[in-house]
Amino acid sequence: MCGGIQYQDHKIYFPQPDARLPVLLRHGGVTWVIWGKRKIEGSGKFPNGGWARIDSIKSGKWKSWHPRPVLIPAESFMEKDHDKQSH
Repeated sequence: MCGGIQYQDHKIYFPQPDARLPVLLRHGGVTWVIWGKRKIEGSGKFPNGGWARIDSIKSGKWKSWHPRPVLIPAESFMEKDHDKQSH
């Protein structure tokens, strides 16, 4: 799973409190949206985490949250390997 992205001069990592992702708008602009929910961010109906597997979306598990596809204009991304090292 992607743990961080770079967009222009911004490096955004999911574990950061209040992490936001750039989302490309139809007219070409960008808006910034909150990236998921962390366990420490209190109660609420939205599930913890920063990812949704496509098969869980297609099977309807996310239906209550009305998911829709977006384009994230990331220039690069970071993942952790099996040894938990970031790359």
